[in-house]
Amino acid sequence: MAGKRLQKRRKKKGMALLISRLLRLGLLVVLLACAGLATFGIKACADYFRDMSAGVADQSQQPQIGGEEEIHPPEEPSVFAGFSVSGVVTVDPGHGGSDPGCGEEGALEKDIVLPISLMLRDMLEEAGITVIMTRQQDEHISLDDRAEIANNAGSDLFVSIHCNSYEGEARGMDVYYHKSEPAKELAQAVLDQAAALGIRTREVQKNNYQVLWDTDMPAVLVETGFLTNPEECALLQQEEYQEKIAQAAALAVLNALSGGTIHGT
Repeated sequence: MAGKRLQKRRKKKGMALLISRLLRLGLLVVLLACAGLATFGIKACADYFRDMSAGVADQSQQPQIGGEEEIHPPEEPSVFAGFSVSGVVTVDPGHGGSDPGCGEEGALEKDIVLPISLMLRDMLEEAGITVIMTRQQDEHISLDDRAEIANNAGSDLFVSIHCNSYEGEARGMDVYYHKSEPAKELAQAVLDQAAALGIRTREVQKNNYQVLWDTDMPAVLVETGFLTNPEECALLQQEEYQEKIAQAAALAVLNALSGGTIHGT
């Protein structure tokens, strides 16, 4: 009888031990599953927030539609837009390189006439003219070479751009010609167009500058203003004023090549 009771106790004890182990194993499985889920959840959250951050960064790099930086006012049409004039014109920026021309450091003739000449080139090309430049950078070109460049190109007109100097109070634009009536008419046209644009002008003069008598076509030399006049020197360094000078010369040239049908604004 006592043996059976002992056997029953051992059996119950074994069952209890087994159940305890199973419970522990189950609890371990649950803990591992929870840990796995937690790790997965943390990773998923991290990926989510990383993607969100990347999206915000991408949006910050996108151009702002409708923002102030995206608003570009339309450019005003050029005075020369729509014209179609044929011809070949040589534009000659005076001096250059080792030959600075007149003026002082910071306001040298060679540095002022080059941008004016390049503006003139662009205006003429926009109207359909073929433009030959004697120089397009700060380099020295001899007077012989300047005339030869124009002659070899078969140019219809030659326009040389310069600045003036004088020890007195002189101010204003002069235009020189040498040997033909068409050249004199072109010189007067440059002055007239300049005056219409508000540029102070002086007179048309005849002179035997080499680039005027050594060229085969009607040629003019434009003295845009006096670098020895402080007020005019300041104007000649301003882009807006340079553009007016170029526009005056361009309108005169186009009228000469088209029979006087082109008018500025």
